[in-house]
Amino acid sequence: MLQTVRHDDPGAGGRYSSEVLTVVGHDDRDLLPGADLSEAGEFTHAVLAGLVLLRRLETYGRIQGPDEDGAAVRHLLAALDTRLLPRLEGLRDALVRAHQEGELGTYAALADALGVARSTVSTRVAALLARGPGEGERWATGALAPVVPPVLSTADALTQVQPLLLALAAGTATRGQALEAAALLRLLAVRGGWSPGRELAASGDAWFDLMCAILRDGPQVRTAGDLRALVPGQTPEELLPGYGMDLMPAVLPDDSRVPVLVYRPGTPAMGLPAAARHGEGALRQAADIFLRLPV
Repeated sequence: MLQTVRHDDPGAGGRYSSEVLTVVGHDDRDLLPGADLSEAGEFTHAVLAGLVLLRRLETYGRIQGPDEDGAAVRHLLAALDTRLLPRLEGLRDALVRAHQEGELGTYAALADALGVARSTVSTRVAALLARGPGEGERWATGALAPVVPPVLSTADALTQVQPLLLALAAGTATRGQALEAAALLRLLAVRGGWSPGRELAASGDAWFDLMCAILRDGPQVRTAGDLRALVPGQTPEELLPGYGMDLMPAVLPDDSRVPVLVYRPGTPAMGLPAAARHGEGALRQAADIFLRLPV
């Protein structure tokens, strides 16, 4: 809810100074950590500050002098370009993903909302699902990938990743658990000698682009719905091996919202997801073998 507050004495034209406030109800407030509220307020501040600055420059020319005025413009540009615009784009992408994953409407309805042709929105959605959530989208959903301390020992990383992999194999993992498992596996893969590959240009082939993301950043987390939407009518379980990729759970769950780990097998660390499919004993044995490697 928006609320306008008047304060101070009216100016020469009879107008009051005013503030436009966003009031968040108690139920909604519990959904948003404090940092999210303060960061969201930065959008409003940047828009109003930018508009006022432009109008003052247009009306008065210089405000405080070229150095000070230039610094003010650059400060707003930096905030917009490095933080706010990527997060607005992330919010848009998160809403599009939620629309598709939640089956909230047709492509035609989404195209109408975005003001584009249905063929255009179909291509956009396929590209969005292929690359997975970026940082801006993860900010919007509150699902920023967990940061695994680089000082975490190999033994501790193995201990922490095992229950997460078992939950993934069973299809009971939350998105947060899946992201944490992917981060731990990446750490273990680096310890085992894996190094990120070079970034390749987008090819338009959803599966190739997903493979490139794995080569560059390590295991990826997608939902079952994401993977099915990449190539409608085809079976991801059959397509993935052709691109050198594997997934867990081994068979995509019917629930499109279930998180799925997609990874590139072949390294010792990536033997852990495959072992987790066969149960706790097989996973423990694979972890013991990895621990004895010169990592």
